[in-house]
Amino acid sequence: MLRSIPLTPSLDASPPRETLVGSVERVTFHNDDNGFAVLKVKARGKRDLIPVVGHVASIFAGEFIHAVGVWITDRSHGLQFKADFLKTTPPTTAEGIEKYLGSGMVRGIGPKLAERIVAAFGEATFKIIEASPEKLRDVSGIGEFRVRRGQGNSRDQGHTLDEACGRFTQNLSWAEIHRLAGLIGQPRNLAPRFNIAPTTPIEVIRASAAGNELVPMYLGLVPSCWKKPLKELPATFNARAETLAERPMFRGTFKYRRCIIPASGFYEWTGAKGAKTPRYFTARDGRPLAFAGIWEHWSGLDGGDDLPNATIIVGEANRWMRRFHDRMPAILESRDAGAWMTGESPGALLRPGPDDALREWIVSTRVNKAGVGDDDPALIEPIEHA
Repeated sequence: MLRSIPLTPSLDASPPRETLVGSVERVTFHNDDNGFAVLKVKARGKRDLIPVVGHVASIFAGEFIHAVGVWITDRSHGLQFKADFLKTTPPTTAEGIEKYLGSGMVRGIGPKLAERIVAAFGEATFKIIEASPEKLRDVSGIGEFRVRRGQGNSRDQGHTLDEACGRFTQNLSWAEIHRLAGLIGQPRNLAPRFNIAPTTPIEVIRASAAGNELVPMYLGLVPSCWKKPLKELPATFNARAETLAERPMFRGTFKYRRCIIPASGFYEWTGAKGAKTPRYFTARDGRPLAFAGIWEHWSGLDGGDDLPNATIIVGEANRWMRRFHDRMPAILESRDAGAWMTGESPGALLRPGPDDALREWIVSTRVNKAGVGDDDPALIEPIEHA
């Protein structure tokens, strides 16, 4: 007589992968160094909040997530969704926008003020912040300072690109950079660059165990934990000095990986939209400019790439610069180079420079087009402006 024998499930069987979508109700934990996050998510089709663990460069309450992973039972915390793919998008509903603004992503705007802003503008809130920030003054309690700061933080999140120092020049010799920061290594010939734009290679000074080295890097910070294609990365060619120690994308690099980006000058544009005039700014004494920066290392989606990258820190403009722009690169004194890269109080060095440090002149609109004339010194020659 044959008896049926129950089959024992294979110990190697993996739990099925599932997709979970919903809005982030609370960020319980986020490690800005490796991107590990613990979230509470209001998921579609689920009654209770779902604990989700995974890796993401930055995340705020109110954002919408699309996660792919498996359900696990943690010995201490019970049932969780463990995501090996986690994509975030800004909120589009009034409720999500209110949580997003009130979560601390905009310094100075808490839950109460976020509630009033969203009550006034609803789902158009982000559009107002980007295109018509002056309308925020109509919201009780926001004030002029918060209007400007809110607009700036919106830029930080990648909604617009109206920051300072998106274009600059590196027309410097090895000897000039060596005098600035005492380089180690074999001197090399450096190609002149007269129209550097984001996502292109630049020369960067960073500290190592042996001394200060000059390293080619990509302009635009890519967090080491970034798990998406580079085309999905928000604009990161600038980092605001005021929020370096707070923003998850920059906190770890500001603490551990500071650098100097040597420059011979930079461009800014003035005038009305559609008729802007390019101007070139350089040191009055002709010496190299030392932009404060932070750097990171990204290994790519499959770990096979090798992409060191950096971003320029920008801060409030000094009185002289405010005639042209309300922001400017954080320019270090040469004597502060070492203290910036390895010192204990780097934030104290991020201050507006003296009013007589720079000079400027109008240049050709040819500089408006990136990727053309990158090695053309005529780009920085003064021209007559009608």
